[in-house]
Amino acid sequence: MAVPSATPVKTIQMTTKLFDVGISPDLNACVGNNTGSDDDHGYVTGFAQGALALIATAKQQGYVDTDSNEHVAVYVDALIYPIGYCARHHIELFLKRQIARVSSLRNTLPIVLDSTHVLDDLLDTLKELCTTADRRLPALLAPLEAAIAEFARIDKTGEAFRYRKSKGDETHLAEIGIINLQALGQGFARMVAEGEEFERVADAITYEYGQGTYTDKLSRWDLRALARALPPRGSWKSSTAFVSVRDDFMHTHGLSGRDFTKAIKVIEVHYELAAIIGAPLPLLDVEPATLERLATMEFDEAFLESIRERSWKALDAIYEVGHVDAFSELYAHRMKELDDAADGRTTVPPDVARYIVRSPDRFRDGLTKLGQSNLVVSFDRGVAKRKPRASAKSQKAFEKTASEYEKQVRRLFFGPAPSQSKYA
Repeated sequence: MAVPSATPVKTIQMTTKLFDVGISPDLNACVGNNTGSDDDHGYVTGFAQGALALIATAKQQGYVDTDSNEHVAVYVDALIYPIGYCARHHIELFLKRQIARVSSLRNTLPIVLDSTHVLDDLLDTLKELCTTADRRLPALLAPLEAAIAEFARIDKTGEAFRYRKSKGDETHLAEIGIINLQALGQGFARMVAEGEEFERVADAITYEYGQGTYTDKLSRWDLRALARALPPRGSWKSSTAFVSVRDDFMHTHGLSGRDFTKAIKVIEVHYELAAIIGAPLPLLDVEPATLERLATMEFDEAFLESIRERSWKALDAIYEVGHVDAFSELYAHRMKELDDAADGRTTVPPDVARYIVRSPDRFRDGLTKLGQSNLVVSFDRGVAKRKPRASAKSQKAFEKTASEYEKQVRRLFFGPAPSQSKYA
């Protein structure tokens, strides 16, 4: 019997490396030091999206290959393993990321660098840290705990979806038999959404702690709650209300007398918090009369030249504090930044004058955050004297007057502008 000749196998020459820049720029994935983001967020998000994308593909029983435009069938019984692995690995990376973030919130917390792959241990570590670090965090973590515990139960160390058998030659997932991808997908999607909410709030809390206003036991949020609960500062010595608030707050937050005293000291020297207890700290570099006159938008050469450089800096800092995402602590930071500017750059008076004219709401918000109710009154009084007022009916006239005022202020400090200048 003749043996048929072997059919030659056609070889395909690879023209592109597997891990290189391709011809479709939108499919170039940035990795390593080229991500432009924090170190591990892409990994955490990527494994979650990978699991959800595979579940969506499994539901459709396949996908269309965009290179060949052909439909490629997939098998649920095979896809469950990369789905389970990606979902579980997302959880492990999420827990490790949050452990690192929460442990660095305050310098009084231990820095935990946990290398274990055991989900139960990672979850317990994060729960303990959240309880110690900030009382807002445990409630955010609670919705994720059941799903994490379920993954931990069926895949304790991350091997069940990676290999068919364990090192002890036992078949993985034998006690389960069937995993419904619709149920898994819905539950996992909810957990991912709850994890994203934890991440979002953790970002905000991290930014809050970055202001430096906290004690060993209390966050800035706690200190503000205490300030709002306290009676006016002038009544503390004779008020039974102060004693009542003190005792209740100490009991609720597990504070000693020394802890409470530390909290009070922080409140009393903090612009925003001191104002809440009726003992506002004055901004020594801003005079009410000066602010009122600046707000009127009336050009007066002698008056503008009489304003001290330190006052211009303070007005600049107030404007920065008025940003929607800024805390009142930015005032001191901005003042130091302007004082310490190594390159000689400092506040530009014409710019500050423009801020006051064009962004009165933001400037007022800065004053309010700093607890400067008296300066707010002076500022509003000055704004009320503007002619013409900024309104829907007189907006065109206001713009003309404001532009001319800004040009005059700039000429005063910088001299006549060249004809090609945008300020001419």
